[in-house]
Parts: sequence; C-alpha cells; structure tokens
Amino acid sequence: MAQLESASPAATASARRLALLPGLPLFYQLMLANLMVVLVGAIVGTSLTRRFVEDGTFTPWVHVLMVVAAVLLSVVFTTLILYAAFRPVRSLRRAIAQYRAGDSVPRAQVELHGDPDLQAVVQALNSLWSRLSEHQRQLERTNARLAEKNREMQRLAAQVIEAQEEERRRVARELHDDTMQSLAAISVGLEHGLQAMPAEIPRFRESHHVVARLQRLAEDTLDNLRKLALALRPSVRDDHGLVAAVRWLAATHEEHHGMPVRVRIDGERVEDRLSPPVETAIFRIVQEALSNVAKHSNADSVLVRLRVDEHLLTAEVADNGVGIDERLLALTATEQTVESANQASPVVVSASRRPPLGLFGMRERAVLLDGELAVQRRTDGHSGTLMRVTIPRSTDTAALEDMT
Repeated sequence: MAQLESASPAATASARRLALLPGLPLFYQLMLANLMVVLVGAIVGTSLTRRFVEDGTFTPWVHVLMVVAAVLLSVVFTTLILYAAFRPVRSLRRAIAQYRAGDSVPRAQVELHGDPDLQAVVQALNSLWSRLSEHQRQLERTNARLAEKNREMQRLAAQVIEAQEEERRRVARELHDDTMQSLAAISVGLEHGLQAMPAEIPRFRESHHVVARLQRLAEDTLDNLRKLALALRPSVRDDHGLVAAVRWLAATHEEHHGMPVRVRIDGERVEDRLSPPVETAIFRIVQEALSNVAKHSNADSVLVRLRVDEHLLTAEVADNGVGIDERLLALTATEQTVESANQASPVVVSASRRPPLGLFGMRERAVLLDGELAVQRRTDGHSGTLMRVTIPRSTDTAALEDMT
C-alpha cells in the first residue's frame, strides 16, 4: 500500500482513465472490472487456445501461463480501480495528520472519480472541520472578550481595595491627628480638674469621683482609639515589612484575646521586602483569618506560618478549635467553583448561599494577585481549621516593575 501511495502522477492519471463509470459505487466498479476481465479472458483465451491447438503447440505449460496472465490482468485492473477509488481516503488520512499536527482547517481533496460514498464522507468531514474552525474562532473571540472583561473587573477591584486602604490611612490619620489629640486634651483637662477638686474636701468629693471616672473613660477610649488606628494602618508593615507585621498581628491578637499565637517563618527569601500590594493582601488576609479564629473557632492556640521562596508566597493560619462549619465549607467550595467555571454562561449565586463577606474579601484579595485561597478542616491529625493563601512570586515581581 505504501508503494501505491507513492505512485507517480502518471500512474494516478492512468488509474482515473481506467475507472469504469466513476459515478458508480466501488462495489459496482469492481464487479464490472472483473466481468470485463472474465469476458476478455474468455474471448482471448478461447482464440489463443484454438490457435495453439491448430498449431499443435498447446501444452500444459501454455495453459498455466494463460491462467497466470488472466490472474495478473485481474489484479492489475482491480488495483488500479482501488487506487483511484481510495484516493479520497488517503487524502483524508493526510488531512487528519495535519489536524493532529495543529492545522485548525485541514482539507481533504474531493475527487471527481472514485466511490461517491467515500466522496460524501470526505465532503462531510471537510464541512465539519470548517464549522469546528469557525466555532474555534468564535470561542477565541469570546474568550478574548471575557479575558478583557475579567482584567477590567480585576482593575476595578484593585482600585476598590486601594481606595479602601487609602480610606483606612485617612481614618487612621484623622484619628491620630484629630480625635486622639482632642481626647488627650480632654484627659489632661480632667486631670487638672481632679487636682483642682481634692477628694479630701467634702463638697468636692462627689464631683471628684465623677471627674475621675470621666478621666479614666477618656484614657480607656484614647487607648482603644490608638489600637484601632494601629489596626487600620500599622506602621510596622510600612517600616519593617511583612514578617514584622505578621509578628505584630500575632502579638496583638494574643494580647487582646489571651490566645497563644505561634509564628513560624520559613523559606530562603523570607526577609526580602515584597511589593506593597502583595504585603497588604497577605497582611489583611492573615488579619481577617485571626479575627475569624477569635470569633468562631473556640480555639486555645493558633499557628501562623509564612513561607517565602523563589517561586511562591504561602501564608497559613491553623487553629485547634471546632473546625469550620460543613455548610460554610460547602458554600465556600461552591463559590470557588462558580468563579473558576467558564463565564460564557455565568452562574448567579444568591446572597443567602454565598460565604460570609470576610471569606469573600480574603479570596478576592488573593485572586487579584493570581493567587488562591483555601479554607478547610485540618487533615494533620488535629481538630480545627486551616486557611492557606498562595501567591506566585511572579505576581510580586510584576507589581514591583509596575511601580518603577
């Protein structure tokens, strides 16, 4: 068959000329070809046999040669007809090979000669490939539009988060420069009032106690506002980086909630300064995770792990509490599935079936940096919940390049 496929154009043309009634199916062409071979063999064989008999030269060897010649003639006719008839199949096989090699619009040749059923198959496949190619182009255009819309949504979300961080900075600055200063002045004034109303004097005793309570309330409020301002915009992250900020978060959480927080720092590049967007995202995600632990986990200890290596940033918060609720875990998995699905047919999740805004915001921060957020029950033999966020270092590098 390989020799037939590499036959010369002259042989192909001969095969076409020998095709009998090329509009007929292959079955009838073969039947007619063999019928012609039989008729020609009968006529020629009878004539030659009669001549050899009259000349007295007819021998068994002559008879064998005549039979062999008839068989060879039948084989030649059949081969040429089959070669011409199956030319579309060979063209189809080449087109399939081109398709597998990456040609999105392969074409099999449609011959005027050959089996009409095979020609119909070739034409159908050519039409199918054309439709597939058109659908592929439409899909690529749709994906390009979706990708552009997704990038636009990410840009808008990034602007929202940046506006949120800017608002945090503004509020923290106003708290420090205005409200806290006013409270400090009030506290100092109350202190002077206490000194002007000694408790030893009976007529000042009740007023002294009232002013003392107000002065303590002002001091407590001032202390709470100071902590709030630090939580809104901790200077430690700007001054010393993510690792120091995570340690500060752990110490603050332990101080406020009495829950031991261990911090584990791993990785070869852990002391490298990261881009502000990446540091902000990881800091806020860890902050929200610790807040969730304090509110929902009933845990008595927390492990915060930060790993920074050449390719990946990983932050984990693991507690030993009751573990995340299965229904909340299912909602989180559903939301992740909806976000990662093909958005050509978007699925709308009702508000009652969405995860809490805290988890949603954590995941949005990770997704904006091409990262992933996973929340699950711990599988290391301990009870509790594990939150893990991973962000590629390439995102951090790109963010740094955008800033320069």
